[in-house]
Amino acid sequence: MVGRKDCPPYLIDAFSLNKLSHKIIPMNNFSLFFSIDNKLLIVAISILLCACSSEKYLMPSPSLYIGNDLVGFDKVPPALQSSTFDLLYVTDRKPEYDESNNLIYGYQRSLSSAFGSVIINLNPALSWGELVAESQKKTRKQKIVLYIAKTSELGRYPETPYSLIKDSQGDLIEDPAVLIAARDINSLFQAELAKRIAIAPKKEVFIYIHGVSNTFADAAYTLAELWHFSGRETVPIVYTWPAGYGGASGYAYDRESGEFTVFHLKQFLRSLAANTEIEKIHILAHSRGTDVISTALRELFIEAKASGQDPQLVYRIANFIMAAPDLDVAVLSQRMIAERIGFNVDAVTIYTSSDDKAIKLSKMLFSSVARLGNLVLQNNNVDGHNNSSAVMAQQLLKANNLSIIEMQGKSDRVGHSYFQDNPEVSSDLMMILRYEVKPGKENGRPLKAVGTNMWIISDDVYTQSN
Repeated sequence: MVGRKDCPPYLIDAFSLNKLSHKIIPMNNFSLFFSIDNKLLIVAISILLCACSSEKYLMPSPSLYIGNDLVGFDKVPPALQSSTFDLLYVTDRKPEYDESNNLIYGYQRSLSSAFGSVIINLNPALSWGELVAESQKKTRKQKIVLYIAKTSELGRYPETPYSLIKDSQGDLIEDPAVLIAARDINSLFQAELAKRIAIAPKKEVFIYIHGVSNTFADAAYTLAELWHFSGRETVPIVYTWPAGYGGASGYAYDRESGEFTVFHLKQFLRSLAANTEIEKIHILAHSRGTDVISTALRELFIEAKASGQDPQLVYRIANFIMAAPDLDVAVLSQRMIAERIGFNVDAVTIYTSSDDKAIKLSKMLFSSVARLGNLVLQNNNVDGHNNSSAVMAQQLLKANNLSIIEMQGKSDRVGHSYFQDNPEVSSDLMMILRYEVKPGKENGRPLKAVGTNMWIISDDVYTQSN
């Protein structure tokens, strides 16, 4: 919802957190879970995360780039110097067609995953020089609208699970014809990937994975602008899963779609890992997308270890960034920390905010003691006084590759998309994606330390450092 017109205040105020908090029935009581009050809460979450306008405006310029040339647009190769964004996408949304017979992807689930190209243009149309100038302004005189000009599906994998046949011994095996078809489609994917790697300044991939209530277009817009502001140095790929159902059951539907998509996401990540031209992979996940990717990585890393391989060498993940993660801290402690999943990537960054209203609603809905996206950092302590947070605090003290950053600044009315709409946080993201440096003023990331591996980012921190 970044860059869209603000949602009317009554849509948020109608679902007062205080009024709902004492009536919420936890999800573990399934017979009562879909009470009127819980339905209201689910609707509230859906409204908070919905797009209240069909237009998407270019995100504010990161403060890091205001008044200096650190953005380095002059180093963008000629092939990428355009106000048109050409992104690679991978999706298991079901393909549909609009009234003009244009390909679109909705919220329905597809048993097969596909890849393709999505072209995003700007309105008004800008030259490359004009876009560069607008990308370094603190305030723009006119709003720049992003819109999808064309979506082209370039290949579709066979449906999963693959069909089975009996071999000559009477044993069930995966149909060889289906395996050949999958291999052929993967060859097409690798060929498309190779074309994009060839023109990228860095032989690296930048993946964005969205959260609930996001459409195909929402996800594409977010990656387009983040890739643009990160200097267009990598190959941008949006992995978009069947979210955006909407309505009273929208959050529940999207959440289950996040479970549905895990197998296809693993297929995609295996394909990337098999490409030896890729030197590094950067992953940014937002909201519920953090659960989707952490589940997939956990299973892939366990699989790699079981086969005697080092997951860090196999998948080459340089940065795993979780923005406003919609995850229960206790669940995270068992799924990620106990399994040592974070040790298999070069760097893990978690952005959190106590003002994130969407995460607060999720915390009520699932009766969480603590939600990762709402943690408060203070003096080597995380979020106060519960055992799960204490465990996380101890892990933070020991993990050399982990940073948790609390955003204490301005955002939109919901406070859930600050990684885009707060120029200080987006500046910090650029420092990670472009330069891979640790927090600290001495490294060009002037965050306030509040403990080992714990940091605060506030308004004007990058502005003041310019």
